[in-house]
Amino acid sequence: PTDSDGPILDTHRLRIAADTGLSALEFDLQVLAGELHLLYLRDRRTATTVADALLGIGSAGGTVRYLGQAWHDLDHDASLRLRRGIGRVRGDGNWNETRPVIDSVLLPARHNGVVEDRVLREQAGKLAQRFGLPGLPTELPARCLVSDLERAACVRAFLGRPVLVILEHPM
Repeated sequence: PTDSDGPILDTHRLRIAADTGLSALEFDLQVLAGELHLLYLRDRRTATTVADALLGIGSAGGTVRYLGQAWHDLDHDASLRLRRGIGRVRGDGNWNETRPVIDSVLLPARHNGVVEDRVLREQAGKLAQRFGLPGLPTELPARCLVSDLERAACVRAFLGRPVLVILEHPM
């Protein structure tokens, strides 16, 4: 059970270890429905580490709660079920280089839901237009413009109406 009036994401003394030449980070963060928070991090690796920590992945210190549940209290399957409600735009794009971009966009939603493929493609197409694409790219990632891949990554993150979206290293 979760507290629907409480924060979507809540961290307490979240500690990210120092990378070479950087200082360790420690912070508290509380995200309520409808809020936007920006953590400005110059280093992409640190941004990835922070995003992983917010998703309960990795070895950060402190506590991270998503929908009232601490990641460290959950088993693997429970964590995976909860992460289905989170969209993520990874800084590295996270594209399967051997498959068309559209496949990488649709794969998480296909895995996480029970929506018919036709409906899923319609939803993705509408989102693509909202993000400035004429449709979803059907080419391999190497044949697409970086700006189109960034937009397609946003489509992937927002597809399925996630409760939380983490933009690892926004455009």
